[in-house]
Amino acid sequence: TSLGDLNFAIEGRPVLDGEPKPRADWQAVTPGYFAAMDLRLVEGRLLDGTDRVGAPGAVVISRSTAERYWPGASALGQRFTLGGGAGPGVVSVVGVVEDVRHSALTDGPVTQMYLPHAQFRFWNGGSVVRVLSLVLRTDGTEPLSMVPALRAEVQRLGPRIPVSEVRTMAEVRRAS
Repeated sequence: TSLGDLNFAIEGRPVLDGEPKPRADWQAVTPGYFAAMDLRLVEGRLLDGTDRVGAPGAVVISRSTAERYWPGASALGQRFTLGGGAGPGVVSVVGVVEDVRHSALTDGPVTQMYLPHAQFRFWNGGSVVRVLSLVLRTDGTEPLSMVPALRAEVQRLGPRIPVSEVRTMAEVRRAS
């Protein structure tokens, strides 16, 4: 995953001068991200292998985002343009997931959107995302035992790709 904050323009809803633009934290994710993070689908579908370059732009949003920008209505099928017109054009909401707290457990939920990593390069002018977080769900009692296999697989994919800051979710929670 990769994380940031991005404004967007909702189709058919112009922003008046002096009003803030809609915005949400974003992450470029692969289809397995939702299962790895145990993110529950509320409505619609999750991102999948069909959400690639050349396919219609897709986005999954959090419940807070849906409630803030489409109160009392379904967000599915709603369309918006990312960050001042950058990217392939309009994206459509294909799913809504439960809220998560990415920054700190003590903070309330914020607006979130999840973009298909396969389409993100296209949206980002073809540039490569240089920093990614890899999320791995294990079924064992000792998740750090997977680190050697993880490092070996990453090295197989790209010998110059570093793996750093390996932490368990328990460590992430404690730091929060």
